Amino acid sequence: MAGGKQSPRQKMVNLMYLVFICMLALNMSKEVLAAFGIMNVKMEASNAKTTESNLAFLTGLETKASENAEKFGPLYKDAKKIKELSKEYYDYLEGLKSEMMTGVEDPTDYAVMDKSDFLDQKFFQGENLAEGGQEFLKRINDYRTQVSAVLPANMKDVKSSVITRFETGDANGKVEKRDGTKQDWINYHYEGFPLIASLAKITALQSDIKATEEDALKSMLQGQLSSEVSMTNYTTLLEQEKSAFYSGEKFSGSVVLGRKDATTKPNEVNLKLDGRKLVEGKDYE
Repeated sequence: MAGGKQSPRQKMVNLMYLVFICMLALNMSKEVLAAFGIMNVKMEASNAKTTESNLAFLTGLETKASENAEKFGPLYKDAKKIKELSKEYYDYLEGLKSEMMTGVEDPTDYAVMDKSDFLDQKFFQGENLAEGGQEFLKRINDYRTQVSAVLPANMKDVKSSVITRFETGDANGKVEKRDGTKQDWINYHYEGFPLIASLAKITALQSDIKATEEDALKSMLQGQLSSEVSMTNYTTLLEQEKSAFYSGEKFSGSVVLGRKDATTKPNEVNLKLDGRKLVEGKDYE
């Protein structure tokens, strides 16, 4: 072969090779889109299960509050507030996801969800944020701030998790890229991404909401119960077989641990003396 010229056959082989490479790239792209779709479905299923378990924790706290309002009432009030804040933010994100899926005929056909048009237009307006982008940032910042404010002071670990889960960049709202330059947090995470990738990211935010609820409710309920069984809440009591012993008689009795807590009161008291029912406040305190 003179002058480095390629034969028609070689040119055809090279062309077919390029077509093959393009096909591989296309198939890989579809696989990546499908992976985001599968991940989104799994997270949504997990969110549904966490919703059920969180409701059980809240119901348990409500029961405790009805039995002992002095001890569990304030915790239940805080738990309800966190539940309200979480539901409001979760529902906003769910509405956003519904908007994103408008016009998608088959929600399981992830290969067609490769465009970024929806959020690019809703969140961004040139180099500035559109109204939708401003609301998105406000919602996540408000949720982080408000939930942190409701959490009791002794729940530092839970507060730290909330800040980490819902952070929006540094003090200036920037994120450092791989090349060392900085970009606005919302652009870094949501501009130019395929629809299914952004959908999965928003579902991940919903998972963080559910995890925050779970952490708060568990800490409130378990923390209080742990305090109740702490050894500092117990005192020693002496139990004996009879009220009086004679001189020289062998003493028989036991030293036991007894609960001492001014806020722990029985649901019902039924005391009788010689068949007569005793009245609280009159016959006993």
